[in-house]
Amino acid sequence: MTRIALSSDAPFALPGLIWAELPLDALPPDPQGLTVTTDPGGAFRIALPDDLRPAVAKRRREFLAGRLAAAQALRRLEAAEHVGRSDRAPVWPPGVAGSISHDDRRAVAVVSRHYRQLGVDCEQPIPETEAPALARQILAPGDTAARPAGLGFAAFLTLVFSAKEAFYKAVAAEVGRMLEFHEVTVAGMAADRLHLAFGGDVSDVRWHLGPAGCTTLCARNPA
Repeated sequence: MTRIALSSDAPFALPGLIWAELPLDALPPDPQGLTVTTDPGGAFRIALPDDLRPAVAKRRREFLAGRLAAAQALRRLEAAEHVGRSDRAPVWPPGVAGSISHDDRRAVAVVSRHYRQLGVDCEQPIPETEAPALARQILAPGDTAARPAGLGFAAFLTLVFSAKEAFYKAVAAEVGRMLEFHEVTVAGMAADRLHLAFGGDVSDVRWHLGPAGCTTLCARNPA
């Protein structure tokens, strides 16, 4: 049985938020499932869905790492630890909001009974050389007006991309469709959050830039 240490150190201090995070390289390189014990202790057995069994090893690791983080977060919340799946989207236990994300280095999961909608996203920095081409896909007209003078363009683009992804995850069930990047606009930026406008409303998305990469969180509708 593999032992894996998960972190519960969230970059955001919100009431009732449970965080779990682990590096992808903590998992076996070519997993077909997971049977692990974690710190804090406890065994988990996580199976791959049939449609992911033929997937490349990287995709299988990402899925299993995300589900392991989610199971650990749910255990800390004292909720049922199983996360279902519907059309590739996570299905959380009744009364629990949650979200999962991964990038090339890590997987994170958040759960809460305090919020009705959660969206988390983690990203590695967009390279400076790729930023101009990607900007046309990610930024709506006027988004760049919120960029502070001391924040580089590629870092700002990474942050906006991640924040919009976190927002999409939080509202996906409510909106019922995939949103386009240009449908959500940056209405302002503060030291620790972006203000995103959609459908006449403005939502705060918390952000953190650190050595592990960019992390964003959208927590909406407190219970």
